[in-house]
Amino acid sequence: GTNGKLKVNDPVFYTIGEDGNKVFVKAGEPIVFENTYKANGEIDIEGIKVMHSKPLAPGDFSFILKDENGKVVETVTHGEAKLNNKKDLEARAAFKFSPLKFTQEDLKSGGGYLPEIRKYYTIEEQISKNSGVTYSNAAYVVEVTIKDNKNGTLTVTKAVAGQKDVKKDETDNGLSDFLKALIGRMSGKKDDIVFDNYYDSV
Repeated sequence: GTNGKLKVNDPVFYTIGEDGNKVFVKAGEPIVFENTYKANGEIDIEGIKVMHSKPLAPGDFSFILKDENGKVVETVTHGEAKLNNKKDLEARAAFKFSPLKFTQEDLKSGGGYLPEIRKYYTIEEQISKNSGVTYSNAAYVVEVTIKDNKNGTLTVTKAVAGQKDVKKDETDNGLSDFLKALIGRMSGKKDDIVFDNYYDSV
């Protein structure tokens, strides 16, 4: 100070950015506090492979998960399974896809966010060339409902509907038609995801 007078400069304000560095605010500019809302949720999809009259070796069969546009999300296989007993002559092995993960961005629509949305997926068996094996023509539609709880979490639930014989051509039109017929009509459906195959050594 000079002559007992104290000189006060304009105050300097700053915030800490996401990278940890200071972000300065010029004098006279409004101080703005911004918050980013994030919410997450996930769900598992799994099924059973049943082989009649023959044990299952790891990787004998593969299963394809596709989104509603027909894009492959993931292809998985099963583990080993022995025939459970001489009477049934049946081997059962589980398969499981990676968890489907969602964020609040999945609810984005236009300039805002919807409180709830539904996404659709299909599951089918991949046809290969195992000798003496009849492949399953079954297909399943999974309806995933994603709801924002407004507390940083999403509630993710599923409904499953299956059909044992879905005729598919090279462009998967049969599977697409099966999916279209079930969109919006899945309430309360809880079918087990099971693919049955038979082995004939003759």
